[in-house]
Amino acid sequence: MNILIITATYPPSANGVAVSTKRTVSELRNRGHRVVVYGPKLMGVSESDYVSAPTIRIGLFGLRDYPIAIPHTVNAIVDKLPNINWDIIHVHHPVVAGPLALKLGKKLRVPVVFTYHTRYDQYIEHFVGLPQFMKRSFHKWIYEHMLLSTLRSFDGVIATTTWLKDLLKKSIPGTPVYYASTAGLTKPFLTRRSKQSLRNELGLPPDEPVFLSVSRLSKEKRTDILLSGFLHWADRHKKGMLVIIGDGANRKHLEAMARKSPHLTRVKFMGKIPNEKLHDWYSCADVFLYSSITDTIGINILEAMSAGLPVVAPDHMTTREIIVSGNSGVLYQGDALNMGSAIDTAFARRKSMAKHAIAVSKKYHVSITVGELTKIYETVIGTHKKHT
Repeated sequence: MNILIITATYPPSANGVAVSTKRTVSELRNRGHRVVVYGPKLMGVSESDYVSAPTIRIGLFGLRDYPIAIPHTVNAIVDKLPNINWDIIHVHHPVVAGPLALKLGKKLRVPVVFTYHTRYDQYIEHFVGLPQFMKRSFHKWIYEHMLLSTLRSFDGVIATTTWLKDLLKKSIPGTPVYYASTAGLTKPFLTRRSKQSLRNELGLPPDEPVFLSVSRLSKEKRTDILLSGFLHWADRHKKGMLVIIGDGANRKHLEAMARKSPHLTRVKFMGKIPNEKLHDWYSCADVFLYSSITDTIGINILEAMSAGLPVVAPDHMTTREIIVSGNSGVLYQGDALNMGSAIDTAFARRKSMAKHAIAVSKKYHVSITVGELTKIYETVIGTHKKHT
């Protein structure tokens, strides 16, 4: 197949959509498909069959690692693309990129599919600043009249979890909705070295519990609850530390929280670390901590599980699809106090949970996820040909 991918983010950006899109593109190319990516200008790297859009970078909302692509006109994009017969367009963002992909689809006479990566309805609440009394109606208007109207125009919408597939079927009746995970793990995030040697190398205590978080540090990821949960746990335990990998607008707030607590030295902020260098950090930890309820699938959860880490996470539709509480991790309800208790359980049972976590992660290997995706492509392409 000749596939055009349109995305607003791509490595070296380290967010989940960028990483998963790159993994998918690489696997599709390994299978012999021609894949061209149209996305933001790559900084410091180059890639064949990559067409750059005009790109800006802003510091608002902690988006320094999230360059914003400002698309060309449709005719200008077509002029920049290889002169081949396209089979399908796959777009990964609904705003700006979504309508652009639809126009390109009409121009090139090919179907367009969209992957629903994020709970956009919940994200809108964090990024649109309005008085409280206006928020609910305005957010509803944006979601229903801007986002859902765009989704209804695609030839197919891809959900990254089965619960999301069911939700979207109800939200956009008449539009085909499919399931294909975006996790796309290429290999286990497990380093075949002892925790002690890894911790010595990374400057971590060799004989204390080490908890790990890998996340963009933003309000909608609920990283303040994650930190509070650990601090409550630390109140009851003299040893143990939290390593936080990631950056974002909420980092200063989190650092201030740590400074106000008596456990400042037990919280280590590492900033951004490239995905390909995370193996050692996952492998040296004991338990992975996760707090978001806006992600449609937690790729970082599965990376941690592939390294044998039990996951402590809020009890939510997304986490329940991946984690069996008491088996491969511990799901908690409520506030940070409950999270602290869940950390106790996961740490105590970490060895028995490790094998179950690894087994679950294997179901999300890129060979499986891309296999699901190509079947969707074939179905959509076949349906489109019948109607043209």
